This record gives sequence, C-alpha cells and structure tokens, in this order.
Amino acid sequence: MLASPIRITACALLMALLAIVHPHTAQAQVAPRITIDSNPPGATIFVDGAQQAERTGSATKVRIGKGQHRLRLELEGYRPFEQQVNIGAAQKLSYTLEKAPARLDIKFPATNDAARGAEIFVDGQPAGTVPQLVDLPGGRHLVEVRKPGMKVYTETVEVKAAETRPVWVIMQSDVKTGALIVSADVVADVVVDGQPRGQAPVVVDSLTEGEHVVEVRRNEAGAPPWRQNVRVVGNQQTKVHANTTPPPPAAGTLMVVTSVAEAEVQIDGVAKGGPGQPISLPPGQHSITVTAKGHKAVTKVVEIEAGKPRVERIEMEGDAMTRKVGMIRIVMANPIDGAQYYINGRRYDETAALSDAGVEIASGKVIVVAKKDGFGQDSKELTLAAGSTETVTLNLRNVGKLYIASEPKGAFVMLDRQLVGQTPLTRENISAGAHTVEFQLPGYEQKVEQFNVRSGETEQVSVMLSKVKEAKETDSEKKETRRGLSSFSAVTNPYGGFTADMGSGYPWLGNVRLTVGVWKAKHSVLGEMGLDIGTEFRSNFFSDHEATGTIRFQMLRRGPFALGLHMLVGGGGGPRERNSFSWELGVPVTILAGSMVKLTGKAYVQVYSDRHCPSVESIQDLYKNDKAEFIRRGDPRDSTEGGGAEHTGDRCVGRSYDKTSSYPSPYYAVTQYNGTRKYDPNYPDFQVDGTGVLERFVGVRAMLQAAVELAVTSNVSLYGLLEGAPFQKERQLFTDKFNRLFPIHDAPIYGRMGLTAKFY
Repeated sequence: MLASPIRITACALLMALLAIVHPHTAQAQVAPRITIDSNPPGATIFVDGAQQAERTGSATKVRIGKGQHRLRLELEGYRPFEQQVNIGAAQKLSYTLEKAPARLDIKFPATNDAARGAEIFVDGQPAGTVPQLVDLPGGRHLVEVRKPGMKVYTETVEVKAAETRPVWVIMQSDVKTGALIVSADVVADVVVDGQPRGQAPVVVDSLTEGEHVVEVRRNEAGAPPWRQNVRVVGNQQTKVHANTTPPPPAAGTLMVVTSVAEAEVQIDGVAKGGPGQPISLPPGQHSITVTAKGHKAVTKVVEIEAGKPRVERIEMEGDAMTRKVGMIRIVMANPIDGAQYYINGRRYDETAALSDAGVEIASGKVIVVAKKDGFGQDSKELTLAAGSTETVTLNLRNVGKLYIASEPKGAFVMLDRQLVGQTPLTRENISAGAHTVEFQLPGYEQKVEQFNVRSGETEQVSVMLSKVKEAKETDSEKKETRRGLSSFSAVTNPYGGFTADMGSGYPWLGNVRLTVGVWKAKHSVLGEMGLDIGTEFRSNFFSDHEATGTIRFQMLRRGPFALGLHMLVGGGGGPRERNSFSWELGVPVTILAGSMVKLTGKAYVQVYSDRHCPSVESIQDLYKNDKAEFIRRGDPRDSTEGGGAEHTGDRCVGRSYDKTSSYPSPYYAVTQYNGTRKYDPNYPDFQVDGTGVLERFVGVRAMLQAAVELAVTSNVSLYGLLEGAPFQKERQLFTDKFNRLFPIHDAPIYGRMGLTAKFY
C-alpha cells in the first residue's frame, strides 16, 4: 500500500530535478495560448474532437499543443466549421461562420408507414424519398408526396432560416377492386397470387385493380400448371379460360461426351454442368450447346425418346483467337455482276466473298481486291486482329471511253454542256448511261448528238458538219448590227465587223484604236458568245508613246446583260531610253439598252514595268563618249545655258527635282562627277517611292473602269471613260518627278472621251 505514494514522490522529485537542470526543456512542454474568435461570436470550440470552450469571443483563449490539430466550431443556426491548423506559437485565429439553411424533416409516424419510400417533391422539384431531410431557403414551400396506389399527400409549410421543421406524412390507399372469373378445360385447382381459390370454374372477388398471377393446376401428377398474368379492372369482372397441358410422358436421358474436359453443356439454353453426366430430359427435340474457353461453341439438335438413354459425342474446334484467324466482310458500294474478288492473292467465289458471314482469313496484314474488265479495280489494305471481323467497302466505277470526231476537224465539243476540247478527241472514264455531245464550228451549223456509254467499251461519235447557209441580210438588219458594234463593252464584234476609235484624255492625250470581230456563235444556255482582237496606239505627245494589243472574249449574253473577259498587252517608250510595259486582265460587265446605249463596268488588274531614266551602264558610256552631254543632262538647273534636266520627258534627277533642295544628282553620282557621293539605289536620297531613280519601276494595281457608249447614228458612237486606282501605289510614269507634263503625285482618276466609227 505504501509503494505507490513512495513511487509518486520519487517521480515528482525527479521531474523537479530535470526542470532545474534543463529549464528550457520544461518550458517547451507548456502548450501555446491560442485566441479564437468567430463571426458571429458564441461558437463552441472543439480541438481534435474534445470541447475546449463553450463560446467564442474576442477574449476566448485556449491552450493547444504544438503540431497539427483539427479545429471545429459549432453554433446553433450556422453550419459547423472545421479546419486543420498547425500550432507553433501563441496566435489569434478568426473565422466567419456560414448561416445554416432551413430544413424540412419529412417522415412518417410509427403507426402508419404507408409513406415509406414515397417520392418527395418540394415546389415541384424532386427531393428524394420518405424519410428525408431536405435543405431549402426560408419561406413558404409546397410539399407533395406521391406513391403508386396511394393518394397524393400535399402540405404548404412555412419554415425559417436555420429552422428544422418536421413534416409528418400519412398516406391513404387509392386502390380499386374487381372480380375474376376463372374457367378451365378440365377440373383443376385455381391459385391467384399464390393463394388457393377453389376449383374452376370459380369467381374470385375483391382483387385489387392491376396485374395478378393466375395458375390452374390439373390433378394428374407431373402435369405442368397453366399460368398467366391477368389485369383486373376496378368495379368490373374479368374472364379468363385455361387450356391446361396433360403430364409429359416418361423422361429419357442424354449424356454428352467431348474431348475437352472443361467444356460446359447447355440444354435448351439451360446450363447442365460438364460433359459425361446423364441428363434427364422429356421426350422430343432438344438443343445442345457445348462451350469451352478457346474453342468455337457447338450447337446440335437431338431427339430424345421416352424412357431411353442417348449418348451424343460433340467434336470441338478451336475459336478464332486460338487459331489466330479473323473474318473479312466485303461490301460493294455499287454491286457489279461478274466482278472478281481476291484476298491476299487468293480468288474467292462472289457468293462467299459478299456473304454476311464473311471469309475466314489468317490474322495479320490483309489485301482485299475487287476488279472487272472495263471497271478497273479497287483495293484496300488493313491489319486483321485475331478474333475480329473487318468490313471492307470497295467501289468499281461504271465507266467507258468516248471517241469524238467531226468533219471538218477543229469543232468545239460540249459534252453534257461542258466544253471539253476540239475534235478529234478521246475522253476516258465517262460514266455509263446517256450523254449529249454538241458540236460548234464558226461558219457551220451547230449539231447535237445523243448516245449511250456502256461499261468498259469505247463509244464513237462522228458527225459531218454542214456549212451555214448564208442568208442575205437586209439593209435594215445590217444597219442595226452596225449600230450595236462596240469597242469597250463585254459584247464582241461579229465576224466581218470592226470599230475604229479616236479620243483624247488624261494621262494619254491622244489615242486611236481598232477592234476586229473574229468569231460569233449562239449557245442554248449562254445565249451569245464571241471573240475579237484589237490594237491601240496612245501617246502624251511629249515623252511617252505606247502600242498595245487586246483580246476580248464574250462569255455570255442573256437579254440586256453581257459578261466578258478582256486582256491587254503593250508597251512603248520615249526619249533618253524611256520605256514601259503593261499587262492587264479584267472582267467587263455590260448592261445594254437595245443597240443604242451600252453601260460597262470593268474590274481589272494591271501589271507594269517602267524605266524613266537611262541605266547606270548607259550613263557611264555617255560620260566616256560625250562628257558635255553628260554634264548637261545631270545639271538640275532650269536655264537656257544648259540645264537639260528640266526639259519635258528628261527628268531623271529623282528627289532633286525641287530646285530648293540639296539632293545629289543621280546622273553625276554614277561616276561621282565633281565630288558627288556615289549612286546607290538602296540610299533614300537616290530613290522615289522606294525604288532607285535609275532602276526599273515595277508594280501591280487593281483598277476599276466605267464606260458609256452612245450610238449617235448606225455608223458613229460617242464614248466616255473613267478609270483609276484610288488609295493604291502611284505609277511614277504619270508624275512630275519624271515628266514635267504631270502633277507631283499620280491622279487617282483618269478619263478620256472620243468618237467610234463602226463598219460592217
């Protein structure tokens, strides 16, 4: 009895001695003081599940040992707050609590559990099944409880935030009853829903509305019961008659034998265990299915005789995975009779190749080919996995070949309204079936041929074209045709007709133009088509002159609308080695007011390459051979004593055209005459618009043009034309920097007017 006090006293003395020797150790064991506050205050504090204080506040302090702890605050009307904290020293912790929602406790009384499992709806939204706690915002709410066979329970509940309000649900039955009259072909017992109801015929009353299981059982041993689900309607009598089955004859036996020990046997879809066991079966036909892992399932139908045993041996074959094979199914997108089918080079009969089951092929790389003369071939390559089935879709094109010829040769050929070339020609891969060929040749009558292309064969279409019978035009017809001739619209001139234009404008002060008709034809869809060519000479009379050639193609003319294609190629030059080149391609669109007025809009692209000054090599030669002329050309002064640089068409001084500037003369800079810096085309002082003054100026511009042609008489028309490239790069050919005739900057709009003489 004295041992314990003595042991306690010794321990106390030992602890005191340790505190004296190691004061820091003793001090470290004191838990830090933690101040915990919450908003709102008053929460109960739990640390690691143990309550530490009843209410939080600005002065609530607890001691918590150093390390990781689980802190939990609980306050009525608010959600519990829990957090892991790491305590190392005295500190203050503050937390904001989240207000708890309102809650409905929906349940049923112990005396009436009919509502158990019923569906709950709050404000029309599903909320689980009874019993259930439902969180929701405070306020009025509609509670509905529904269950099959029961009346709907409805209640409006008002609940406050953070309040839990009970809702007791008591449900009442809503089931109707009816009667069932059961008769049978023999005297038999009647059982309804497992309850005996006497012998047939019998009336069974007070059955709830809905499905019921009716059984009729004969008195003979082994007779199968007659069974049927019958629906009873409330407040009505439902009749049902049973045609029963007599007892089956004596059973026979079946023993299944196979070489695979782990096989499983099914009889009529019911598992019967492994092979080698006798199975009792009723007389008649039965389906045997034997399965085993890694083998194909085998199904067989056998006949069992009453009271006799039967032994059936089943041979099993390894399955596709075991034998490393798969199935290839070929599907033809367009079935072709007589096509040949090959898989990995081996030919297969069409019936087997196209069967739904497919063809069994060794797994791995597989090449499938279908071919037929006249249809070519189609092939697919794939990798076949063991045990898988791959479907390959092939397509043999049903095509033939077409040879088209005409006399004379060179007729334009329209195949199914598409221009395909000129005779003679051969077209391959023409789809089988009916087609139309249209022949057109200037001076000959248009001809249309219908023909059929057969798969794999060559169809020949040859025609003799007849010359167009020349019908003499009346004077009035010629006059009207002549009145309709045009130089600037999308409408081309007919063969034998031409126009001559003379006009003036800006930047070309004068221009003359000749346009000659080459070909004109009618088309069933495009209306009218045509082709003419022309030439034009234009000049500003001082420094630049150009000669051009034009081609105009009329693509269609339907009513007052015409569409064409226009191309211009030309170039020219002027004094002191000036030269220029232009290429234009555009699409004119014309609206015609009879033969009197033609309004044309054209969008086109212009590519140009201009040289405004002699080349460096030419200037160097001039310096060697005629220094006086060299000095005169390079002098920017405008004086009668020799300032040749300011003469119209000779402005090759670049940025120094302004007499008040101090830019160097590019002419002098080529040879560094009189101490001038050396000419460098990449140096800004020798450039205009980023290009060296003595270099070629190359550019591309998108242009717009509007033209109007007014027939004054049948032989004469007046025309006016506006065009330009606003907001685009300037063409220096038309600027004062190289030609004193023009302004400093290229004008955005050009224009000209003139007279057209028409001949036909």
